[in-house]
Amino acid sequence: MPSSDPIKRRRHWLKRHIRQKFDAKLTVDEYDAKLAQRKGLCFLCNKPQRGGRTPNLVLDHDHKTKRIREFLCSRCNIALGLLEDDVDLLRKAAAYIESFR
Repeated sequence: MPSSDPIKRRRHWLKRHIRQKFDAKLTVDEYDAKLAQRKGLCFLCNKPQRGGRTPNLVLDHDHKTKRIREFLCSRCNIALGLLEDDVDLLRKAAAYIESFR
């Protein structure tokens, strides 16, 4: 039976989520400390979360190695995902945008 305590439910969900998604021994306390360090701002755009399915920043990770990276807003995280973390494609996209300025 799930706990009615929202803090316990969150801790339980985080433990399971971290174990399943990331190849890391990140504890819930370390997760919370890393999130607090960002002060609610995305590592890339330095803006707070806006839109998305969650009101919180998301913990980005490398899909191949499962290494944890940084907390990002949904928009930046989705952008990286749509470009499949392809550094050459990211550079090409940046050059494309710059060429029209």
